[in-house]
Amino acid sequence: MEPALSTADSVARIGRNLSASGRFIIYDRVGIQLQEAALLAKRRFCDAAGNTYQVGETDFHWARIQARSSQIGEMVSAFGGVLANMTDEGVVHYVEAATTQGEFATLQGLTAGP
Repeated sequence: MEPALSTADSVARIGRNLSASGRFIIYDRVGIQLQEAALLAKRRFCDAAGNTYQVGETDFHWARIQARSSQIGEMVSAFGGVLANMTDEGVVHYVEAATTQGEFATLQGLTAGP
């Protein structure tokens, strides 16, 4: 069971690193999926072993990932038709900002209220 838990932790770490890169939303989405898969596997192993402490830890991390995923989903939804209505200059600014600041930060700036 120890190698399986180690593998799950490694996959979760890869997912965290990918999400933390901050470059593009797709990196966040893929990173979140990796983390979810790893945590689900880890939870199953810990539950089968009767390790309630690790099950609780896993559930805590799962909740944090779900909150991040919801935040990204809300931001992308709020962004909605903004890109479709952007001028050419606006699109260029968006791409430049996403490249230098990361897409998440760029979307935050675009969807933030006045």
